[in-house]
Amino acid sequence: MARTSPDCRRMPEHLNLSHDLTPQPSPTVRDVLMVIFRHRRLFGWSFLIVFLVVIAYATATPRYEASMRVLVRRGRFDPPMTPQPSSQADFSRSAVSEEEVNSEVELLRDANEVARHAESLHELYLQTHRNARVRLVTLSPAFLPTLAEVLGADLRCTVVRRDEQLLGFVITVRDGETAIGYYIGFDRTTNAETPIYFRLLQTVVDDAIQFSCRRLSLGRTALEPKARLGARPDPLRIWIRHRIPMLNVVVRGLLHTISHHDEPPDRNPFKENSANTI
Repeated sequence: MARTSPDCRRMPEHLNLSHDLTPQPSPTVRDVLMVIFRHRRLFGWSFLIVFLVVIAYATATPRYEASMRVLVRRGRFDPPMTPQPSSQADFSRSAVSEEEVNSEVELLRDANEVARHAESLHELYLQTHRNARVRLVTLSPAFLPTLAEVLGADLRCTVVRRDEQLLGFVITVRDGETAIGYYIGFDRTTNAETPIYFRLLQTVVDDAIQFSCRRLSLGRTALEPKARLGARPDPLRIWIRHRIPMLNVVVRGLLHTISHHDEPPDRNPFKENSANTI
């Protein structure tokens, strides 16, 4: 058998590694500041060089300027519409007026905003009210602010303005699942050049959507522009009874004389093939 020499040493069977498991503390702000102050000259020169490079780059590189022009065109032309019946809508005007470019639609958020514009709203209301064929009552300037305060979230008042001048307004009231276009007023002179009235009608549709209503009532006046929005007439009935029975015979005869009323035109705001594309 072979024997090992006496100088051979046996290798240990196990190699044990030991290290310190104590977590080392993270450097503090004081430690960082000590390093900076110890090499303050190096940090100072580095900051100065970076600062000078940034200044030189900003000064030496050319400046670029961009400009653009916005072409304002109608996607769908809306001719000036009025509450009065007319023969045909005027589609001849194709230019966009300065009033349309500079006007904007704004929602008055609360009753305080309505009260602040009470006089202007009343003047616009009177312009429409005086042109009506039947005027049973005239509102006071305090009516609309009071109405907005009483109804609260069930009323929306939207105005069309040009700078600080109000050109029109519309009041929409929520009654359950029905939104009612309640009162409207607009500057008649401006409406001859800009379709303010039709824009306000579109706002009433938006108000009904914001109210989550299932039905919108626009009244029986201005049949042409309302039909262009897709409105359809609903048959109405009225029951009248006088407290004196003998006068009911006279009242019945008077009601039969009220038989003439304008029929709304047949308009469809949707394309004929829209049902096939949906």
